[in-house]
Amino acid sequence: MSRRALRLAVSEPGRPAAPRPTIAVVRDAFRGPVVTRRKLQIALAFFWLLDGALQLQPVMFTRRFASGIIAPTGAGQPAPIHWAVSTGASVIGHSPVAFDAVFAVVQLLLGFGLLWGRTVRVALGASILWGLGVWVVGEGLGGVFGSGATLLSGAPGAALLYAVLGLGVWPMHGDDMERPSRYLLPAWAALWVGFAALELLAGSGAGAASASA
Repeated sequence: MSRRALRLAVSEPGRPAAPRPTIAVVRDAFRGPVVTRRKLQIALAFFWLLDGALQLQPVMFTRRFASGIIAPTGAGQPAPIHWAVSTGASVIGHSPVAFDAVFAVVQLLLGFGLLWGRTVRVALGASILWGLGVWVVGEGLGGVFGSGATLLSGAPGAALLYAVLGLGVWPMHGDDMERPSRYLLPAWAALWVGFAALELLAGSGAGAASASA
């Protein structure tokens, strides 16, 4: 459409407006940040709500939660990590019902706190601290310091991803309040590079074991 025809369409009220080009419509639909801090905060909230719901499974209220889920994450780990996981599993095993109820409530509160705008900052701070605590005691640092750590075995731990995501979507003031932190993408990339390194190390270790056999 020529500029002259466009001017005529604007200047003549009775004349129907020309259809907008498809490219312009698509561009306007994606104008502004597609991924925002708030959208990622909501995604993190649903992760915590899902974790809280899974924590309410009947098996989690038994000693198997400590002996069969937490304790094995310390196997083959360096002494300090093994001690932290073993101590945590032992304490939880003495009163699994009470501890599991607390864990479920905390994770559900984190999720609801992130969904409610007024409590986002407090919930994010608690989410980061809780995620790091779960990563150390509940996941044994994701098994990254043990032998044979791979993505399939759960490395480097979901709780670590929650903590990194929480730092990347911390609420800000000013022009960048909607966009995620500029450090989130490099941190996320570094994590995936670490994942790839774990897979390579696990593969080379399995290959060496097969060759020696």
